[in-house]
Amino acid sequence: MRYLTAACIALFFFSSASSQKVVLLEKWTNYRCGNCPQGAIVLQDMVDTYDNVIWVSHYKPWMMTLNNDQTNQLFFDLGVWGNPLLVVDREDRNNSLFSTMGSWQGIIDQQLNKEQVATVEINNVFTNAFERTIDFDVAIGFLKDQDLADYRITAMIVEDLVTGEPQDSYFNNTVGHPLFGLGDPIWNYKHRNVVRHIFDDAWGTPDVLPSEPKAGDEAVHHYQFQIPDDHKIENISIVCSITKYNPDDLTEIDALQAAEVHLTEGIITSTKELADIIDIEIFPNPTTDYFDVKMDQVPSAINIIDASGKTILSQTNLDSNPRIDISQLTEGMYVVQVLVDDHMISRSLSILGR
Repeated sequence: MRYLTAACIALFFFSSASSQKVVLLEKWTNYRCGNCPQGAIVLQDMVDTYDNVIWVSHYKPWMMTLNNDQTNQLFFDLGVWGNPLLVVDREDRNNSLFSTMGSWQGIIDQQLNKEQVATVEINNVFTNAFERTIDFDVAIGFLKDQDLADYRITAMIVEDLVTGEPQDSYFNNTVGHPLFGLGDPIWNYKHRNVVRHIFDDAWGTPDVLPSEPKAGDEAVHHYQFQIPDDHKIENISIVCSITKYNPDDLTEIDALQAAEVHLTEGIITSTKELADIIDIEIFPNPTTDYFDVKMDQVPSAINIIDASGKTILSQTNLDSNPRIDISQLTEGMYVVQVLVDDHMISRSLSILGR
């Protein structure tokens, strides 16, 4: 693994789609729970055993640096009654979303055997570590007709190996246990797969997916995230899923499919290394009616993304150094995505009033 320097840029353009059902595991936990580090060991074993399992951890409200407003809202809405608890694909089992540790293996095995009904792709991921921003697209596809519901994209920023908060442990004196002798609490504990942010709403991004999807329906949504200074970029991943939301019945909130990418995939460790791959200039900027793209290669596509994350202009079949007409766009800030040779690079664009 190559680690980031202060001015590095990560750049990659790929698909994270899976050809099989991917199971989303959501652990509900806190650092004052002595049994919770054992839950983390169990879940890591699941992740190591199955390629198509994704694990994230939601920390209890008032857990200092480990919680966030969106996860707090989920705790309150769901009435989480203990820890560690696991929610598997947000499916109701025996009138409860939550399962205790002894039943996790059986539930996961059962869920892994379910039919895949949709696809989730995380692509066009651009991480600028100098400005500490992440841009990415989530593409959704439905393979089977679905019932009428409020379908959403739940996109999460997840950070692994988070330190700074000691973890209570019941296993400090258990000879042979992986946590034996580490203390109670464990002062340098590394908290696993902490959900740092959920985009748009605790229950996901609404109004992107159809309410009664048919096989073949597709949708794409763009996201951008400003990485806080205390988050370690090399430990961050993006986790996205198709979820349902029903505020009148929170046992009807299934996750249909999920995907994950780690920001360490495709890391470019310096601006020189980036320049060796692609050199691009967008001018004039700011502008009013057009901008030119100057580069050594011919771009395969140029997209313009507005502040809401929507692709509002897309051009293909381009010549070298193309001129892009933006005379129909309104004043404001935009993101220009240039695709070339299986790479994507983003630039900010300011359009002035006319």
